[in-house]
Amino acid sequence: MSKGKSQAISQLQSKRFFIELLRALPRWGLVGERRNALVLYIVATSRLLSRPLNVFVKGASSSGKNHLARTVLRSIPDSQVREISSSSANAWSYGDDDFAHRVIYLQEKNEDTGNVHPLRLLISEGRIMRQVTVRAGAGFKTEKYETKGPVACISTTTEHSLAIDDETRHVSIWIDESEKQTRRIIKAEAEGQSERSQEDIGLWRNVQRVIAARAATPIEMPRWFSSDSFLRHVRADDIRVRRYFPAFTQACKTVCLIRSFSRDPAADEGQLVVDFIDFAITATIFDRVFADSIRRPNDEHVATRQFVKAMVAENGGAVQAADYAVAARISLDDAYARLRDAARSGAVRRVNKPGKNNLKLFLPSECARFIPSPQKIFSELTGMPNRVEYIDPLTGELVVLSR
Repeated sequence: MSKGKSQAISQLQSKRFFIELLRALPRWGLVGERRNALVLYIVATSRLLSRPLNVFVKGASSSGKNHLARTVLRSIPDSQVREISSSSANAWSYGDDDFAHRVIYLQEKNEDTGNVHPLRLLISEGRIMRQVTVRAGAGFKTEKYETKGPVACISTTTEHSLAIDDETRHVSIWIDESEKQTRRIIKAEAEGQSERSQEDIGLWRNVQRVIAARAATPIEMPRWFSSDSFLRHVRADDIRVRRYFPAFTQACKTVCLIRSFSRDPAADEGQLVVDFIDFAITATIFDRVFADSIRRPNDEHVATRQFVKAMVAENGGAVQAADYAVAARISLDDAYARLRDAARSGAVRRVNKPGKNNLKLFLPSECARFIPSPQKIFSELTGMPNRVEYIDPLTGELVVLSR
């Protein structure tokens, strides 16, 4: 076994795998964005499965969308990524097998791409078929071109929402646009982080090569995942769940594939089974992502919620219209109107009762959970072990569940 492969396997066997990845990313230039980074890494790794995940990275111009995507994609071998900044519809049709089990990184996705972008077909159908008439001697003949998937797609966009057919094929994550994040970025640059380290990029690319070698192993969901005791807690009040729940299942399988190296290889007997820890880690990373993706008020309401959320993070308290007006550099009347409309859509919520001459205070609305919490599932399902321990993938803290 080569040294590079043995080091990659050692990394995969670590119970702190995701935390080690989050420690590596700042050495490559990423500041903050911990949850978003793990989402993109799992989406990119899902390219190896038969039904990969897809994600929109959303944020304002200059917010760092493409920097986030490119930094995470440095952990993926170059041969596994197809970066596209602009292309005609025909360009997708001559890819042959070049896209199969690859990451498609599409910069600045927007409505100008077209009503039915070929990538939508590649995601939903797994291939693009095109027949072209070409000259053959004195006559013509028809040639058939086929571009094969499946693909995992990472697209960046300044739009809060896109065509519904695209939205439901992707989950959405939003860049941290808070002042606190901006100051973290400024501090990193001031401390001389402009020359990014190349340290251990090769190690993480070898990790992907090792994972790819095991990707053909069948992965099954546990029996309890289809039980009424579990499914009755899964959100079902929005039709988009019909696509998002299968996507969550694929995220669980991707985490299982990554974590399979840290388990007893004899226990799986030629196939992998998602265990409770795989589910818990996936839920910790993705529950908020799926819940936010289901929430889809209009662009202005989303923008108001994001702005209020950033103000709360910065100041630690509920937001009133006067403070919003100053921070957003708009009139007080406009601030009242934005907060009122966002509250009606459910994007923000009033936190104090109406009263004579009292200030209206707002907080960003919390989305209903998409999937039940690991703690809830562990306490309610039968057949679970009496004690489970795992490392929280975002904080690095030890989580202990017992009964």
